[in-house]
Amino acid sequence: MGGFWTDESGLTLLEVVVALVLISLITTAFVPMIAASVKFINRAWERYQYYTEARSQMEIQMAKAAQGVAVGRSAKFPIKPESESGPPVMVDGVTIEVGEEGKLVVFIPNKVNK
Repeated sequence: MGGFWTDESGLTLLEVVVALVLISLITTAFVPMIAASVKFINRAWERYQYYTEARSQMEIQMAKAAQGVAVGRSAKFPIKPESESGPPVMVDGVTIEVGEEGKLVVFIPNKVNK
Protein backbone atom coordinates (compact mmCIF):
# COMPACT_ATOMS: atom_id res chain seq x y z
CA MET A 1 0.00 0.00 0.00
CA GLY A 2 1.65 3.21 -1.21
CA GLY A 3 1.26 6.34 0.77
CA PHE A 4 1.87 9.99 0.08
CA TRP A 5 5.57 9.91 1.12
CA THR A 6 6.65 6.80 -0.77
CA ASP A 7 8.47 8.71 -3.56
CA GLU A 8 12.21 8.38 -2.84
CA SER A 9 13.51 10.92 -5.41
CA GLY A 10 15.40 13.99 -4.24
CA LEU A 11 18.63 14.87 -2.46
CA THR A 12 19.77 13.71 0.93
CA LEU A 13 21.01 16.13 3.55
CA LEU A 14 24.57 14.89 3.01
CA GLU A 15 24.42 15.63 -0.73
CA VAL A 16 23.15 19.15 -0.07
CA VAL A 17 25.92 19.82 2.47
CA VAL A 18 28.61 18.52 0.08
CA ALA A 19 27.25 20.72 -2.71
CA LEU A 20 27.29 23.77 -0.43
CA VAL A 21 30.88 23.03 0.65
CA LEU A 22 32.00 22.72 -2.98
CA ILE A 23 30.26 25.96 -3.96
CA SER A 24 31.83 27.79 -1.01
CA LEU A 25 35.31 26.46 -1.90
CA ILE A 26 34.97 27.60 -5.50
CA THR A 27 33.67 31.00 -4.38
CA THR A 28 36.53 31.37 -1.89
CA ALA A 29 39.03 30.68 -4.66
CA PHE A 30 37.64 33.54 -6.80
CA VAL A 31 37.30 36.19 -4.05
CA PRO A 32 41.00 37.31 -4.09
CA MET A 33 40.93 37.56 -7.87
CA ILE A 34 37.79 39.70 -7.80
CA ALA A 35 39.22 41.91 -5.02
CA ALA A 36 42.44 42.45 -7.00
CA SER A 37 40.42 43.31 -10.10
CA VAL A 38 38.37 45.89 -8.20
CA LYS A 39 41.56 47.42 -6.77
CA PHE A 40 43.12 47.57 -10.25
CA ILE A 41 39.99 49.18 -11.70
CA ASN A 42 39.99 51.83 -8.95
CA ARG A 43 43.67 52.65 -9.57
CA ALA A 44 43.06 52.88 -13.31
CA TRP A 45 40.13 55.23 -12.70
CA GLU A 46 42.28 57.49 -10.48
CA ARG A 47 45.03 57.59 -13.12
CA TYR A 48 42.46 58.38 -15.81
CA GLN A 49 41.03 61.26 -13.75
CA TYR A 50 44.53 62.63 -13.09
CA TYR A 51 45.44 62.37 -16.76
CA THR A 52 42.29 64.08 -18.00
CA GLU A 53 42.72 66.92 -15.48
CA ALA A 54 46.36 67.37 -16.45
CA ARG A 55 45.50 67.21 -20.15
CA SER A 56 42.81 69.86 -19.64
CA GLN A 57 45.29 72.14 -17.90
CA MET A 58 47.83 71.48 -20.65
CA GLU A 59 45.39 72.45 -23.38
CA ILE A 60 44.54 75.69 -21.54
CA GLN A 61 48.24 76.54 -21.26
CA MET A 62 48.85 75.67 -24.92
CA ALA A 63 45.97 77.94 -25.97
CA LYS A 64 47.46 80.79 -23.93
CA ALA A 65 50.86 80.17 -25.52
CA ALA A 66 49.31 80.23 -28.99
CA GLN A 67 47.81 83.64 -28.16
CA GLY A 68 51.23 84.96 -27.17
CA VAL A 69 50.71 84.91 -23.42
CA ALA A 70 53.91 83.81 -21.67
CA VAL A 71 53.02 80.67 -19.75
CA GLY A 72 56.12 78.50 -19.74
CA ARG A 73 59.89 78.53 -19.66
CA SER A 74 61.96 79.53 -22.66
CA ALA A 75 63.95 76.64 -23.99
CA LYS A 76 66.03 75.49 -26.92
CA PHE A 77 65.41 72.04 -28.29
CA PRO A 78 68.03 70.36 -30.53
CA ILE A 79 66.75 68.61 -33.63
CA LYS A 80 69.08 66.63 -35.84
CA PRO A 81 67.55 65.79 -39.21
CA GLU A 82 68.47 62.32 -40.45
CA SER A 83 69.46 63.57 -43.90
CA GLU A 84 72.01 66.10 -42.59
CA SER A 85 75.41 65.28 -41.08
CA GLY A 86 76.14 68.68 -39.49
CA PRO A 87 75.32 69.99 -36.04
CA PRO A 88 71.73 69.82 -34.82
CA VAL A 89 69.31 72.62 -35.55
CA MET A 90 68.32 74.51 -32.40
CA VAL A 91 64.64 75.35 -32.13
CA ASP A 92 63.58 78.19 -29.82
CA GLY A 93 60.34 77.67 -27.99
CA VAL A 94 58.53 77.33 -24.73
CA THR A 95 58.12 74.27 -22.51
CA ILE A 96 54.94 73.89 -20.52
CA GLU A 97 54.78 71.47 -17.59
CA VAL A 98 51.57 70.37 -15.91
CA GLY A 99 51.04 68.02 -13.01
CA GLU A 100 52.97 66.97 -9.96
CA GLU A 101 53.38 63.19 -10.12
CA GLY A 102 53.76 62.10 -13.72
CA LYS A 103 54.28 65.45 -15.39
CA LEU A 104 52.99 66.21 -18.83
CA VAL A 105 55.49 68.31 -20.74
CA VAL A 106 55.01 69.90 -24.14
CA PHE A 107 57.43 71.95 -26.25
CA ILE A 108 55.94 74.67 -28.43
CA PRO A 109 58.42 75.94 -31.04
CA ASN A 110 58.72 79.63 -31.94
CA LYS A 111 61.08 79.58 -34.90
CA VAL A 112 63.98 77.61 -36.32
CA ASN A 113 67.52 79.08 -36.00
CA LYS A 114 70.06 77.68 -38.45
